[in-house]
Amino acid sequence: MPPRQTLWRRWEPAPPRPPSGTTTPQAAATAPAGTATITSIVCERWYPIGKVGLNTVVAKIDTVTLTEGTDYDVDLDVGLIRFHDTASVDAGDNVDLTFGNVAVDFETFTGLETPTFRGDVMILETNQFSKIPLKTTTFTGVLRATEFPTQSGEFGTWKVRATATTKPAIKRRSAA
Repeated sequence: MPPRQTLWRRWEPAPPRPPSGTTTPQAAATAPAGTATITSIVCERWYPIGKVGLNTVVAKIDTVTLTEGTDYDVDLDVGLIRFHDTASVDAGDNVDLTFGNVAVDFETFTGLETPTFRGDVMILETNQFSKIPLKTTTFTGVLRATEFPTQSGEFGTWKVRATATTKPAIKRRSAA
């Protein structure tokens, strides 16, 4: 089974084309905050938070708020957290997380125009066994919709074509 690819990033619309339809800007929205609990932690191991594109993460053990950079490191873009063995953190502790997502701008498209977006692209390749990415590819580029969304549940699914305008950086997960 091939790895699953997740495409995520905040986008800015590409420069306008001659109008063939109309667009209606919508107000920015902040995605709802979430919570998670990591039980029986192992220090120096990366744990998936369960969300990507975060802007804040607060970690607590019981009522003690941990300090980012000292007690833990967090990668907000890919949603990973790692705990360090400090006076506040011990192996086997249960950690409660509270996090928030980055505000997202929405735009409604009408007409026969293919939406085009330019921005930073991050492609996360994962498999069914782990939420930690097998491979992360990042670049600045252009996305063009190749198939308009089908609505299933709360979010639609788009098929897009990504064209890199900078050299892609590829980071593979370590074998450890």
